[in-house]
Amino acid sequence: MLLLNAGRRVELVRCFRSAFEQLGVAGRIIATDINGLAPALYEADEKYLLPHSSNPKFVNRLLEVCYSEKVGLVVPLIDPDLLLLSANREAIESSELRLLVSDSRVIEVCDDKQKTHDFLSDKGVVTPEIMSLTVARDRQLPLFIKPKNGSGSESAYRANTLEELEFFANYVPDSIIQEFIEGDEITTDVFCDWESKPIAAIPRQRLKVRAGEVSVGKIVRIPELENLCMRIAEEIGAIGPVNIQAIRSNGTFHVIEINPRFGGGCPLSISAGAPLAQWVIQMGLGLPITGECSNLSEGLTMFRFDDSLFRTPEDILS
Repeated sequence: MLLLNAGRRVELVRCFRSAFEQLGVAGRIIATDINGLAPALYEADEKYLLPHSSNPKFVNRLLEVCYSEKVGLVVPLIDPDLLLLSANREAIESSELRLLVSDSRVIEVCDDKQKTHDFLSDKGVVTPEIMSLTVARDRQLPLFIKPKNGSGSESAYRANTLEELEFFANYVPDSIIQEFIEGDEITTDVFCDWESKPIAAIPRQRLKVRAGEVSVGKIVRIPELENLCMRIAEEIGAIGPVNIQAIRSNGTFHVIEINPRFGGGCPLSISAGAPLAQWVIQMGLGLPITGECSNLSEGLTMFRFDDSLFRTPEDILS
């Protein structure tokens, strides 16, 4: 299997290695990135540098690596790659190679915050209101400003004053202004099969966040939220991993984002007993998805911290 743009996902590489062992499958993990200093490259069995997905040579170079390494499944890990892969599915996939990525229609909805809002509203899901700057000037502050097509917490700001509202609305490129919801941030890892049937949903509360990714989180079993997120994933047509972000405020869940990929904190769900990595391998092998996660470790808490890998100069890609 190939993990595309593995970045800092050392934990996830280790989860897949463990999943191969638990399934008794002799698998190999290929990791790629655009930067030879990406730590996860050096945890994989083989590593490659690929051009950015916006580069016209990207698809051909990806296929060269896949054929050379006999890759059976490509698992993209960052948002910018999803739409391009989905749009080129027919050219990339073969009888022995598949992409674990949702359809273009799904990715377009998830990538555009206005389209995400409209989809959720149409399905009767509570989601923060999006408004124009003219309307926002007369609304109660704070309000939240972020890019229409942003990822993580990049260029996302809370506006506490009219001056901040005016500044950030013009400072953030292609921005949207959103109702600010105060409450518990909960990300739910949902996993769907090739037919978009949801297999499980595992909520994890974000207790501390660093650079847009959870640094401390814990498993919280909330049947109402789990059912809601599985319904969202199925109705949007997600394939494989999808993480759905919500804020719990006064007993109501406000869904704010849908990301059709593995979230940075998914190792917590895996450690709590959800065999997400095993399910990916089974899907790649065309096998039935087996294993349950009904006995998740409620309250299991993850503390993420900096670790180090050490490699000699000749092992570092450039």
